[in-house]
Amino acid sequence: NGNMWWKDGKTKEEPGIGGQNWRIDHDYLETLGMRLVKGRNFDRQVKTDAAALIINETMAQALGIADDPIGKRITNRSSNSFVYTVIGVVEDFNFEMLTEPILPLAMRLGNSPTITSIKLQTQDLASIINEIQHVWEQMAPNQPFIYEFMDQRFATMYTGVERIRNVLTSFAILATIIACLGLFGLSVFMVEQRNKEISVRMVLGAKTYQIVSLLSFSFLKSIVLALLLATPIAWYMMSNWLNDFEYKISLNVKLFVLSGVVTLCIALVTTSFQSLKAAFSNPVDGLRNE
Repeated sequence: NGNMWWKDGKTKEEPGIGGQNWRIDHDYLETLGMRLVKGRNFDRQVKTDAAALIINETMAQALGIADDPIGKRITNRSSNSFVYTVIGVVEDFNFEMLTEPILPLAMRLGNSPTITSIKLQTQDLASIINEIQHVWEQMAPNQPFIYEFMDQRFATMYTGVERIRNVLTSFAILATIIACLGLFGLSVFMVEQRNKEISVRMVLGAKTYQIVSLLSFSFLKSIVLALLLATPIAWYMMSNWLNDFEYKISLNVKLFVLSGVVTLCIALVTTSFQSLKAAFSNPVDGLRNE
């Protein structure tokens, strides 16, 4: 929920800082596992906490109070009709998708009219949920009991990314299979074309490994050329896709070198059968057929 925030008395002099404004209770930080890096949590014994705020590190930096935020007074109304006092700063955490940066956040005391967050043990989950439902039906008998787990809710945020990964993985496997079939057919054709040359070399004393190396090198030249053409394209497309994420891995040369090595190994395995078959064949048969 976008709000504009200012330091107290600066609503006319400085531009506002856009950020979130959440209503939480005294147990929210502990329940969600948030870590205070400065200041304190809300205290039921401190009545003035009704006008207090806990902000995240990004909010403190955006307002220019990161060095000494505790006790600073800020407002989210240009009229300065209500001013909050900062009592704590929580460590930054992601509350949006990882495609988005961490936004400024302010949390104040209040009750959520729609959501209750519950931290529970999972050993006997069904029994615990039944107990929660029983309490719910006593407190709100006219409202349906609907629940979901936070990890599952976060997971649904990335269903699109997972779908893209699965589609690309499927196409990559299919493309590899088709390429291997084509490479195998090409190896059969090239061996047949060079049958006389291979037979002559064997008659003149060429070793098995020399024949295998000769044929394999012919295939590897084309594969290396394909890798040199494909690598910049892959780098460009992956970089553009990763740019959509605020938090992402960095592409490095090792990733592409490893991909190239795996590709070469697959190609060698695919063509090795025909190369070995030619190397172990009887050269007399090859010359007779010619």
